[in-house]
Formats: sequence, C-alpha cells, structure tokens
Amino acid sequence: MQPAEIVAYQGNHLLFECWKWRQQRNKLYRDLELDGVMRPTAAEEHPQGRLLGEPRATKALLQFLASTSVALPRAHLRRTAERAQKDDERGLEALEEAIRTGEG
Repeated sequence: MQPAEIVAYQGNHLLFECWKWRQQRNKLYRDLELDGVMRPTAAEEHPQGRLLGEPRATKALLQFLASTSVALPRAHLRRTAERAQKDDERGLEALEEAIRTGEG
C-alpha cells in the first residue's frame, strides 16, 4: 500500500468500521442527519469523499474527531496520560496522609 492508500483506508476504517469508536460514530451519524447531511451507506462508492466535501458536515466531523482523540499528536496523548497518572498519585498521597493524620 502506498501512503495515500493507507491514509484513505484509515479514514474509511474510522468513519465506517472501527468498533472502538462506534458510539462516537453513531453520534456523528445522528449529528449529520440533524445538519441535513445524508447518512453514509454501504452502497456508496466513496462516502468519505462525499462527507469531507460537504460543508454542512464539517461541524459534526470535527466534533467526531475531537471525541475520538485520533487527530491529536501522540506526544499530546502521552503527556495527558502522564499528567493523569501524576494527578492520581497526588490524590492517593493526599488520601494516605489524611488517613494517617486522622482526617480521612
């Protein structure tokens, strides 16, 4: 596969197939319908091209991408995970301290 084909496959997979994001995808489809954009169907030859070329679909597509976090750089995702882990550790330390001092 050429790089362009890989990107096209990944976009197709995300928009129409990926089980990991099925709830977000279902919301995307509902939002598209509310915006007057026809829901993609298996009978279409290039549904992703139609969606990406439809200005009314822009808001729903951007919200979908934001809800899946697939468009975020890996470094951002790593930093976010590290920050969450540090926050969890701080919270645990504070809880342990409160228990030791009788405040918990």
